[in-house]
Amino acid sequence: MVQSFAYGGLTIMETSSRYNEGALLIAQRNHDRTVQIVEMNGAAQQHLGLSSPLANHPLTSILGVATQELLEEELEYDIHGTDLLDLLSKQRTITLRHADGSEHPIGFNITRMMAQGREAMFRLIFSPRTLNAIRYFTDDIIHSHDEATGLPDTTAMITMIRQAQEVIRTREIDACFAYIQLDKSVQIYGSEQRTSLLAHCGRVIRRNLRGDDMVARMGDDALGILLMDVNMQSVHLALHRIHRMLLCDPPMDSKGHIIDIGTHYHAVLIDQREVRALIEDALTGLSLAHSA
Repeated sequence: MVQSFAYGGLTIMETSSRYNEGALLIAQRNHDRTVQIVEMNGAAQQHLGLSSPLANHPLTSILGVATQELLEEELEYDIHGTDLLDLLSKQRTITLRHADGSEHPIGFNITRMMAQGREAMFRLIFSPRTLNAIRYFTDDIIHSHDEATGLPDTTAMITMIRQAQEVIRTREIDACFAYIQLDKSVQIYGSEQRTSLLAHCGRVIRRNLRGDDMVARMGDDALGILLMDVNMQSVHLALHRIHRMLLCDPPMDSKGHIIDIGTHYHAVLIDQREVRALIEDALTGLSLAHSA
């Protein structure tokens, strides 16, 4: 996975495992407020159904030639710098134009991933499910984040749970909130080291979430996860997968030694209770399960 680009760059990652090489596009924002492709690899060309590489092509046109297949997957965009946000905030959806002339709107959401000085990185995820679920693109979510880890914070999670409650009221779906706590073994490390461990866990979890799910920092050694359109069985399967991914992708210390991190979690279905009471119930359930 490409790690960094010039300030103001836009990275488009296709995360499907169908290709040996991940699809990658790099775009830039022009003075006329258009976004143009400046680099694209073969996997991206194949995924978007393009007959030949295109340079300096408007981003919406690149998406416009995408096949129906795109509507069944998610594309992740990593945005470095805040200069693209004004452009993106004016669009709640992007319309895909197909070869037969038909159009299909596809929604997106956005979360803040990292902040380093004046440069920030955001993740924009196009998802066919987003139109029917919830949007992260609100000022509360973009600006309410934990500086140390770059993850959304408790305030952002509360905002998203409230939005989820609205979705539940209007649609026949369930949503879940899960509290994940690092085990006591991490307490041998200092505060800064534990924060780094928590940030690592947040990144691993985020890679294993869908576009309309969310992970946030909820405390010194704790994370919260919002899962949309789930039942308790699928929630436990998802959390088990996340637990396994944390074991398979452990952090390392400065000497290159693997740091073993254990986690405990408890999940509750989101209902119409006051959000802080719902979060407290999840934390209480976690404490009871851990002490049993």
